[in-house]
Amino acid sequence: MRRLKKHILGVPQDAALRVGLGSEPCVLKDVISEVEDIRKSAIHPPGEDPQVLLDDGSIKLKGFSFRSLLEITCRSRTARDVLWLIHEARSNDFGRLKHVLGKVDWELYLPKKATIVLNVNSTASRLFHEGAIFGHVKKALEDQGHEVVKTSELSTHENVQHLHVTLRKNMLRIFLSLAGSPLYLRGFKTVLKATASLKEDLAAYGTRFAFSCGKAWGIKLHDVPLQIIVPFAGSGTLGFESIMNLWNITPILLGRSYAFEALPAFPDTFLGHTKKKLVTIMNEQQKVSPLINLTFIENDPIQAEALRDNILSFRNRLREASDAQSFDEKFALFLEESDFFSWSIPTETITGTNIFIPLNPPYGKRLGSVDDALRLYANLGQKLGMVKLSKGSSLFGFIFCPSPKFSKIFVNSLKTGSKKSHFRSTSIKHGGQIMELVAFNIMNLDSK
Repeated sequence: MRRLKKHILGVPQDAALRVGLGSEPCVLKDVISEVEDIRKSAIHPPGEDPQVLLDDGSIKLKGFSFRSLLEITCRSRTARDVLWLIHEARSNDFGRLKHVLGKVDWELYLPKKATIVLNVNSTASRLFHEGAIFGHVKKALEDQGHEVVKTSELSTHENVQHLHVTLRKNMLRIFLSLAGSPLYLRGFKTVLKATASLKEDLAAYGTRFAFSCGKAWGIKLHDVPLQIIVPFAGSGTLGFESIMNLWNITPILLGRSYAFEALPAFPDTFLGHTKKKLVTIMNEQQKVSPLINLTFIENDPIQAEALRDNILSFRNRLREASDAQSFDEKFALFLEESDFFSWSIPTETITGTNIFIPLNPPYGKRLGSVDDALRLYANLGQKLGMVKLSKGSSLFGFIFCPSPKFSKIFVNSLKTGSKKSHFRSTSIKHGGQIMELVAFNIMNLDSK
């Protein structure tokens, strides 16, 4: 324990945040913003002088306490992993690499006889042969009694450690994943028949973007009843992430587990203390929250079957972690197995009630021809534009568009009559494709 305190628990630690591959600057900045939000309500002191830096397209955490890194891992909804830096040294030939690997105190960082997924990346370095580097690191780990496997060889992602070795400009860095499996896996989805077209971290970014825009447009997110309607619901990701954002729900409260729980430095009291505090934060938000009705709309029978099980799991785990009375009074959840365009959106809402609609419509290969997709976006805008709102009510949300052409058609179709409208867009990368994320709001100013 003394060694753990001397080298890990009692001294500042560094880490890197992994986000979606090729993420645009706006996404990186939002991940940083989320980390800053976590720091402001920190359960575990982050350290004397912690820094969050954006350096060459990557996010670095410097001088954080180990417990604070664990907390960020538990609470982040926009990052994909927290990579803890356990060793760094210059290495410009294989003799030096072997020497450096021999100096790593593996017992401090890895559980005994661990199963390890090893990833190696080398850029702008004299040691450029990643296969040879992999072999040296693999041997060093196996000499310590660990088993090195490939991701494809895993039957499960549980009880596995992920080691990332990078060489950049001859500087060797060894990172250990604190999450294990990617953080976009929230832990409550029990049925994976329906493959999500949108990862949870990107969906979380969309909801943060839309709610931020909503606040700037004067929408009262926490003071009036809210109807969340999720067309093309799929596995339910957009709806679940919307509630998680509004109520400050962290994945650890929904059954998520983490690789750090098996590490030698993992404090025994961390999980119990952290969960207790996070439950308090969530329950406080629930108590001041208005009534929220969440409706999923999905017409594919296979998708709907998987979604029904995911809804049940999400609801049960959330209710178990919540104040039951507040939860039952404030939250209602529904599944409509129908086509969105034939489904009747409430034509009249209670005065002051808002409607939030997150959208990730099918496009490209998911739908058919480009013309079919363009018509879909135009029809979506028209459908939403026809919703009758009471005075002062807003219909707001966001939509993922495959190009500016699609977003323009949607926006032009949505603008209607006496309703005041707001729009804001940003570019993101998804599946190797640059897309537009558009936040929108239409508000009825007519007294009729």
